[in-house]
Amino acid sequence: MLLDHLKKQFALYVSSKRFLKDLSSLHFNGFIDKSSSFLVLMPEQDEDFQEAIEVVKYLITRHKSISLFLRDYRVSLLQLHERIHHIEYGIHDFNKLYLPGKQIIDEIRHRKYEVLLDLNIKENIYCTIAAIAADCNYKIGFKRQEPAGCYNFQIINNENNSAFSYRNLLNSLQMF
Repeated sequence: MLLDHLKKQFALYVSSKRFLKDLSSLHFNGFIDKSSSFLVLMPEQDEDFQEAIEVVKYLITRHKSISLFLRDYRVSLLQLHERIHHIEYGIHDFNKLYLPGKQIIDEIRHRKYEVLLDLNIKENIYCTIAAIAADCNYKIGFKRQEPAGCYNFQIINNENNSAFSYRNLLNSLQMF
């Protein structure tokens, strides 16, 4: 347990030093409307995944180009759409510390996105490292225990119901 916690802290520290850039001087006025490419980190939990699809549907109705970052076994649950690309990761995409391997990090860094949406309500260190590695100006996620510098827009979540959590996120995004 302690070893796992130390591994996570070390991975977050190294990733932050290697990839994280200053996100403090951005203007959020209309950034959703002005942005066209989104990287969406999908949750692993079944209930959260099903509810998070509503956020993806919202982005599709706004004519956004979307890349979904999700587990390989989740791809079959999605309806194909021309605006959706997926970056899938499986058991072979984890390194010795159970974190994203070089190939996944390179794939995320290869593409340029304007907005990153981390839809994980619960802590997911794999996705947090992917979020840190992504080259995006706007990084949005739920407030968790990870370093606050990872996201420049955090949604405070006090709900136990994931449907309410994603509805609150959508309401927040619609303000922009």
